[in-house]
Amino acid sequence: MENLKVKFVAFTDAAGKVNEAAPRRGNEDNMFVKVRFAGDNSDCSFVPGQEMELGKLGCVMAVADGMGGMNAGEVASEIAINTVREAFSDIQEVSRHSSTARLRESFLSNVIVGADKAVKLYSSQNPECQGMGSTIIVAWIYGTELTISWCGDSRAYLYRESEGLRQISKDHSYVQSLVDEGKITEDEAFSHPYNNIVTRSLGDTSCKARPDARTLPVYRDDIIMLNSDGLNGVLKDDVMESIIRDAGDNIVLCREKLWYAAESLGWYDNVTVVLARITGGLQYDCRQLSAADTGYYIFRVKKSIFFMMAASIFLIVAAVIAYSLLNVRSDEDIDCSEDTVIVNPDSTMTVESVQNTGNGSVDQIDIPGQHKEIGTDSELKLQKASAEQQIVKDTIPQESIKMN
Repeated sequence: MENLKVKFVAFTDAAGKVNEAAPRRGNEDNMFVKVRFAGDNSDCSFVPGQEMELGKLGCVMAVADGMGGMNAGEVASEIAINTVREAFSDIQEVSRHSSTARLRESFLSNVIVGADKAVKLYSSQNPECQGMGSTIIVAWIYGTELTISWCGDSRAYLYRESEGLRQISKDHSYVQSLVDEGKITEDEAFSHPYNNIVTRSLGDTSCKARPDARTLPVYRDDIIMLNSDGLNGVLKDDVMESIIRDAGDNIVLCREKLWYAAESLGWYDNVTVVLARITGGLQYDCRQLSAADTGYYIFRVKKSIFFMMAASIFLIVAAVIAYSLLNVRSDEDIDCSEDTVIVNPDSTMTVESVQNTGNGSVDQIDIPGQHKEIGTDSELKLQKASAEQQIVKDTIPQESIKMN
């Protein structure tokens, strides 16, 4: 597997919440970028805009946006980022979960759940931090795939020149739920008065963290962007897309232009941005799926087919069981005593009713055109045989008998 080459730039600032007297000047955001892992013969530092070849385990990026005030929000986001840093310091565990998209998604989701527990534990032990929380988004580039997992409204975007900028995470927020329900549009969500309300986060004491995760292929010249809502809360997606396109392959300039644009529009929150531009690997061709695309989509199709087959088998088994139970029920409804005789109909004779008198004998048997009184089973058998002979005799033409 070929290692990708990537250019990075990352920056965080108090921005619209600058407070020189507050810790970190009022910045409640935190971020983390791990370009290489121990054993890759390099540390995890990088020079902004400088191309680097990733190691065999790829790279990890994370953004966390703290909530709960100057003395608590920054603590929550720091705990979240430290949890990610600690998880990716265990090289053996990271390697064990790296081989498939499903394993990476599970690993990232578990890291986020662990961060949630850590935030809650610290809050319970420090009364001044009660109520604190944080959003988080983590991205893991491995091989030619990008796996992301998130909880809250910090976002991940993917820019591809032929497709433009698209959000690849989905906000856990009140306004996003309104969009999903068709009550408001995306444009209305941008300026909605409650667009700062999140529905999932780390530190929420009412429930366990519920992160989402997904994996998708990446190609040469793709740009991956993680950011806190301090950026996309000021700049609309089409504005950010225009800035990224105009900056070309200079991601340092791209970050600066995003900063200036947000500031000029009156940013009101902390802003954090992590940009990664893929400079190696496969070239994207919209006319033909690459091997990475093919493998990714085949996996998804196989997964769908498996669940469809499982559902079909379940329905068939359920139908067979229901049919069997109905038959058993029908058999139980027929109460035959040991002396009751039932004569099965044939093509020329039918039994209309058999009545059991309850005293061990059949009272009577009704045959179309005939009425015979029968007292015992033996008499019934004789009567039946006689009747059958008579019917056969009556139904065979006399001419046939004479010829034979």
